[in-house]
Amino acid sequence: MNKKKLHLFNLHHTSSVGVLMFRVTLMAIMFLIVFPYMGSAQVGIGTKDINTSAILQVETSANDKGILLPRLTKEQRDAINTNAAAASETVPAGLTIYCTDCFGAGKGSIYYYNSVEWRPIDNTGTGKEAMYVLITNRSNNEHLNTLADRLLLIDGSTTLADQANSSELRLNGKIPNPNGNTTENVNIYFSEDIPIGYTYRVYFNVSNPGDLGLQIRHKLNSTWYNNGQHTINTTGDLRGGTLTNVGDDYVYEQTLTYAIDRMRVRSSTFADDVFFLEVKLFDDNGVEIPLVYND
Repeated sequence: MNKKKLHLFNLHHTSSVGVLMFRVTLMAIMFLIVFPYMGSAQVGIGTKDINTSAILQVETSANDKGILLPRLTKEQRDAINTNAAAASETVPAGLTIYCTDCFGAGKGSIYYYNSVEWRPIDNTGTGKEAMYVLITNRSNNEHLNTLADRLLLIDGSTTLADQANSSELRLNGKIPNPNGNTTENVNIYFSEDIPIGYTYRVYFNVSNPGDLGLQIRHKLNSTWYNNGQHTINTTGDLRGGTLTNVGDDYVYEQTLTYAIDRMRVRSSTFADDVFFLEVKLFDDNGVEIPLVYND
């Protein structure tokens, strides 16, 4: 055994030219194998049949896996812009991430950069990018408890007569609570901050137009605005908003003078029961922004 080892050792040194030629030949073969893929600039993972239009194609034989994008918080997402600016660069259009909390209430969404701002991925075909909303309610609400009920608030029906399941849209003014009586309410979280100059409309119906009994509150970054609590009635302070009606169907409209990322709508007193029908959002040019539910 020792003699064979010595023989191989001597062969290595006495055939150094041959070994060098072998290495060169091996490298040439590897280059010829890899070169077609380098030239086509296409990569296939899990497949050799790459679509002509694709630079990267990923397949899974069991069809039970997906691509996991980088998961960033809103703060980390915005740091991409900060870091790019510090390096005298711009964030490239098309950069895509999954933002874990951009949606509000701890919810996430896929976002892409469009060379100007980060946007959630959605297009309703209306020419205006949709905005995701999350709708929740107080745990002891007697109404608006199911997802199907809460989706009625963004289905486009703005009058009580148009609502097929109107009985579930009532916000009771008084419900039991361990800490005393309270009112039913609905929270609407927006996927991004609603800027100054945007307008929202709240549609509702009430049987007693002398005391509408509806309250709207605004929030930004977990802080309620002290001046953002609107108790709406026909004679009270509308906080810069306008109120119109056809019969018992009312519309409250307000153009924002501060940014918000959340709204809460509830009955304003223990005595009032209000039908909360719909919420709509418009940009600073008056163009409606479609609201899409995302849980």
